[in-house]
Amino acid sequence: MNSDRVLTILLVEDDDGIRTIASVLLESEGHHVHAAATGEEANAWLAQHQPDVLFADVNLPGIGGAEVARLAREAHPELRVLLTSGEAMPDPAWLASGVRYLNKPYDRRALLAAIESTAKAAA
Repeated sequence: MNSDRVLTILLVEDDDGIRTIASVLLESEGHHVHAAATGEEANAWLAQHQPDVLFADVNLPGIGGAEVARLAREAHPELRVLLTSGEAMPDPAWLASGVRYLNKPYDRRALLAAIESTAKAAA
């Protein structure tokens, strides 16, 4: 990774395998990762913590990743957001608000590059 900054990343992904792999990849780069399986779990964590980057799947049961991002940015307007999906296309409104988007499936290089560019982007 090119970044010399350790990030706190909230990873919201309902697929256990993807969540585990993404967590391991990000932690192997020195980042602190809090992994949540649901939007509700993510919102509860966000009520008491502020990550540098929110990395969330768009399609979650219950509260989806885009809604988690919207609520999180209400509380933390400077929060950097990276959304991902293998099904949904990025909403132009997300992109206009500075939200980044990563298509699934992604590999290690794509994930790390997306996290780095998201962290450097203006919120």
